[in-house]
Amino acid sequence: MNKQELLNELNKYNKHSVFIYGNAGVGKTFLLKQFNRHIYTMLELFNDLQSIINTQEYFDDIKYLKEIDFLILDDFGSTKSSEWRDEVIFEILNYRYENNKKTFISSNLNLGEISEKYDDRIASRIAEKYLIIELTGKDKRLEKKIKIKK
Repeated sequence: MNKQELLNELNKYNKHSVFIYGNAGVGKTFLLKQFNRHIYTMLELFNDLQSIINTQEYFDDIKYLKEIDFLILDDFGSTKSSEWRDEVIFEILNYRYENNKKTFISSNLNLGEISEKYDDRIASRIAEKYLIIELTGKDKRLEKKIKIKK
């Protein structure tokens, strides 16, 4: 799948957000990079926020993540869950859900696994408003490494 095919699918189903999931190495991040926007990995996001917690900058950053027109989150569900992380991600995604903000998410987890890891509210909101795409195939990074070793 490429950028134009993804945009066509969004238009076809009248969706503005997308949840892309699949095994590691199938091209989720590669697809998101085609949009030439900053991609926040979940680890980067939480590390950055945690380093400024209890400051005005923290609240400004949360507001920015909620209100930016187009947010891309990569490796959703890849970090350990905690009460603080779960609250932050719900606050951001719920705001974006209620205000119809374009959000692209990639994950190695399917919606059932997202529901188990976080909570049903996040999975339910994604199911309702997002175009859900499963990318399948072999891990392209591993295939390249195997070819080089031969």
